[in-house]
Amino acid sequence: MSSIRGCRPACRQRHIRPQVRDVISLVHYATDIDAFVQAGDIRNTCFAEPCPARSGPVTTTVQVEHLYHPDLLIEIAAVADIPLVRFRGPSPHA
Repeated sequence: MSSIRGCRPACRQRHIRPQVRDVISLVHYATDIDAFVQAGDIRNTCFAEPCPARSGPVTTTVQVEHLYHPDLLIEIAAVADIPLVRFRGPSPHA
């Protein structure tokens, strides 16, 4: 989830106010499924307070041979549904 948190400055530049609860779908790409499972459910650390009527985003885990950098063990792709009311125009002083 650090990539979501790391995305926030870039999102702010685009006048979007994202929240973790906006995430509706996750795809985990893991080089070692057994190690991934042993690490526990990552979602519980980031989605401790799920949106009403759901237990967090839909999640798919895919085992891959390797990722783009040899030191990486997991990559997470997230899709968010950000309500239109949280989009705002650029500041006139920007």
